[in-house]
Amino acid sequence: DGIRRKVFTDILDYHQTTLQWIPGPIAENLSYYYDDSLYPQLTQYTERKSFNHETQRFVQLGNVTYIAAGLLKNGHLQSPKQKAYWRAKLLAYAQDENDNGVLQRHAFDALESLGDPSVIDELSDKALSHGDELVGRGFVTMCTELDPNHPKSVSYFVKGMGHGSIEARHGIYKVTGKDALKTFLKTFQTDVGFATQ
Repeated sequence: DGIRRKVFTDILDYHQTTLQWIPGPIAENLSYYYDDSLYPQLTQYTERKSFNHETQRFVQLGNVTYIAAGLLKNGHLQSPKQKAYWRAKLLAYAQDENDNGVLQRHAFDALESLGDPSVIDELSDKALSHGDELVGRGFVTMCTELDPNHPKSVSYFVKGMGHGSIEARHGIYKVTGKDALKTFLKTFQTDVGFATQ
């Protein structure tokens, strides 16, 4: 157990100190080295009041968010208190104003792993017009996986398809709810531009 915790801590510390993005497979695999005693290692960053510069802020928060996505996906951070804590943090990170976009994308990934469709109601479609196309794609993918029949999800799929998003098209394929299908078909009938996509 001590060795596993050291592996987790050393990998996290290395990426946070050097301000290197943690690769996806490593971020997810760290969940196999995690136990609750390591929780303060994550929250020391999410609770940090100031950073030396903007790059340090979004890289360190982005890395921790990516790790949290893997932890949530693999059954960690599941107490009601932890889920509420991460839900609030991830919603804030998903709507962050930085232009880099990686923090936002990792937040969408983690929100998807959190598995709470109600977050769709708390997010705007701002991500769809972010300078980094991957942010919009991550947002649409999150909506697809959480609840493709949600009225907002359907509207995001329609907007995304208007911009040629393949993720939005995949979202439409997953729509099965009666009301959601009605909304989609109504748009298809009335929006000439959309109908030619």
